[in-house]
Amino acid sequence: MGLFEKIEFEQMDGQQDQPERSLRGWQEGETLTIRYRLWPKLTTLITPFILFPFFQLFLEEGFFVFQIICVIALVACLEIGSDCLLTQEVMLTPDRIYKKGILGIQEIPVYDLKLHVNKQQDLKLCHGSEKNPRESIKVYRYLISEDDFADTLGYLQDVHHVSFTGRTSGATESRCSKIALDQFMKAAGSYRLMAGFFLLFALIAIFTVGLSNVFMGMALSLPAYPIRVSGIALAVSGFFLIRHWSAPSRRSGEAGVAPVMDRLERADLNAFYCATVAVVVAALGLTLFVLFGNALDLYLFMIVAWFYFRDGYPRLSTWERLSAGKTAPESAAVPAQLLPRRSLQISLVLMGALAVVSYGEENHYLYANKKDCQDDWGDAACRELPGDANASGGGSYGGGAHYYGPRYGSGTGRATRAMGVTSVSRGGFGSLGGFHAGFGG
Repeated sequence: MGLFEKIEFEQMDGQQDQPERSLRGWQEGETLTIRYRLWPKLTTLITPFILFPFFQLFLEEGFFVFQIICVIALVACLEIGSDCLLTQEVMLTPDRIYKKGILGIQEIPVYDLKLHVNKQQDLKLCHGSEKNPRESIKVYRYLISEDDFADTLGYLQDVHHVSFTGRTSGATESRCSKIALDQFMKAAGSYRLMAGFFLLFALIAIFTVGLSNVFMGMALSLPAYPIRVSGIALAVSGFFLIRHWSAPSRRSGEAGVAPVMDRLERADLNAFYCATVAVVVAALGLTLFVLFGNALDLYLFMIVAWFYFRDGYPRLSTWERLSAGKTAPESAAVPAQLLPRRSLQISLVLMGALAVVSYGEENHYLYANKKDCQDDWGDAACRELPGDANASGGGSYGGGAHYYGPRYGSGTGRATRAMGVTSVSRGGFGSLGGFHAGFGG
């Protein structure tokens, strides 16, 4: 061995590389409170304003596939932004972890705690499994100080005895019933499999639009408004079905009477029913889109369906109670979900907005200019398209103001000069034609 040859020591077992933590030693009875900083929270308000012009551009002029991607991105940003803005503090105690916000309090137990640290150093704390998102709390790194981040890691190790297997994951000693965990993973797996229908519906919509430069729907002669309102009523009723099948009281009503596996399999079936209802709501949006060509139907119904999908996602604590056959002991108590679900309120607002903007909507023959319309129908039957009012040299369809004639399907033999079909609302909200899907702008 050379005199100055570098000597490398092998790392001993149990000394894996761990995240940096504070040097303070936390005692068993102590409590740690993490408060989100104000200025980083306010910066999350900037993102929607930056994305909205791009969203509007893609919605009106872009390729339809880009419209769908943009809507997904905007919904994801709004979800993350609302979580950051509405959360006030996260409190770690010896037996619970609380997330306090403007809308209420969420809490998870710590007897089977899983920790994941992503590349942005965001902390995700889950009960039992990372595939249990309905019983998880996320702490965003950029919203807390360096001291709070280090103190959190130290607290988790000193008080909750989280053992890190690397820089990105850690866990406490598992005390969850293996039967309950296995059946929950089975239910969660089948539930996530149903999420593939959302992608399938989006692909069907893209393929349908790709068949024509401007897709206006396949049943324009049908009255759009009553059919759309019927779809909205079915979508709202789906929420109550999900609440019925996902209610913990229903799942545990036969606790201690039916065999354990029968109770767990029944819970698996109820979870599958909830996912099916969400998929059916998404299918309603696709159906309305194919019938009338209005992309608002597709977007809003798919968003509402995704809210339903998340609202009915299974919780591991329900399977633990069912496997125990009675109310779980204190060490396996069900985490109180005090944070109210807002899916119904949000869904009602979205569905109500869709009903209002489409009030009295009808499909009419579209003309490039007033003369063509008059030649087919006469002066009395022609109206200027609301979106092109006061247009000078270029309307919403380009090439100056456009006009529309009678309702589509009436006197089809006379519409020889029509350039297409447009959707016009008689409820005072203008034309919805801009929301009709075009594959190439």
